[in-house]
Order: sequence, then structure tokens, then C-alpha cells
Amino acid sequence: MGGSGGSAVLPVIDVGALADRAPAAVRAGVAGQIQAACRERGFFYITGHGVPARLVDQVAHASAEFFALPLADKLEIAMERGGRPGGATFRSAPSSPPGGRI
Repeated sequence: MGGSGGSAVLPVIDVGALADRAPAAVRAGVAGQIQAACRERGFFYITGHGVPARLVDQVAHASAEFFALPLADKLEIAMERGGRPGGATFRSAPSSPPGGRI
């Protein structure tokens, strides 16, 4: 992460091998790239994830709409309030299934 003299370019990591049943050494290489990016930059871009471009565009649009809202509107759905308007929360699931077997 260094000081302010480092490059502002974020790493781009192709994660396709993680879903394609690539050899363990290849998957380990991708994991190493992710680890290095997290340690050195804290953020990274991924490619090869298989998420359709249309969905990525829809999420980007929804995100832009959300962040354009007034602060008071955003606070209505704050995670501290359950991430739902009015603070509705979900009842937690039992810690183990019936019969106690997983």
C-alpha cells in the first residue's frame, strides 16, 4: 500500500480458473494474485467471472441511483436497521437442522 507515491492503477485478475476446474496450481496462482492485491491495494478488478454484462450494467445503474439519493433516504435502509426500510429484520434460522444432523 505504501505511501502516496504508488500507482493508482488497480490490479485486474482473471478469476475464470476458479470456476473452470483448472489445475490446483493455476487456482493457487489466482488466489495468490487476489491475496497480493488485497494486501497491496485493498481493491482489485476481476474478469472471467461469468456475470453477464447486462447484469453488471443494471447493478451499476442501480448503484448510481442509490448514491444519488439524499442522505436521509439512504439512512432509512442503513444496515444497522436491517438493510430494509423501517428496519425490518429477518428471524435467524436455527443453528442446526431438525434432528441435529448436518
